[in-house]
Amino acid sequence: MPVLMDHKPYGQTGEGTEMEIPAADVGLISGGIRSEEHKKLAQEMRKKCKILISLGSCACFGGVPALANQFSTEELLEKVFRDSVTTEKNGLPHEQIAALTDRVYAVHEVVKVDAVIDAFTKGADGVLICGCHLGDCHYQEGNYKTEKRADAIKLMLADFGIEEERFRLEWVSAAEGARFGQVVREFTEQVRKLGVSPYRS
Repeated sequence: MPVLMDHKPYGQTGEGTEMEIPAADVGLISGGIRSEEHKKLAQEMRKKCKILISLGSCACFGGVPALANQFSTEELLEKVFRDSVTTEKNGLPHEQIAALTDRVYAVHEVVKVDAVIDAFTKGADGVLICGCHLGDCHYQEGNYKTEKRADAIKLMLADFGIEEERFRLEWVSAAEGARFGQVVREFTEQVRKLGVSPYRS
């Protein structure tokens, strides 16, 4: 199949007993890694997909679930299943539940994902990355890391024979819908003027 999206690894109705991932040109992972089952899924998709993309904050940085990394797994389980004021104290669940990893991981911490340079060498005409404004993000450090990587990417593009104008990093908050649209239109027009990528022309 050309794109692997919303595939049910145990069958569309959950009838399977073993995880099955078909071969695909492109796979999208939109969540972080919090259990051994998540980890296995990411590894299987890496094996079966020619291109593997992390989609969204949770997949790229851990997202809101990664706030749980401030606590141990034992502390979290005790709080959720025993110490919550709305929960009757009982045993911890263990049957038919995948073991949790020691913390929440971004996808790229578990498997290799295909990022900006991979996109260009595979023929993308342009790459636009948007993130929260610096100092105004729930994920604290992710956009600062992205800024440093973006500077490195710009230095590498010339070595690949790719115009720097084909890559853009822009800070746009979730409340700036109009500005996001403007940025996308501007970048699309800019890439259109540059023409098709030298890797597919």
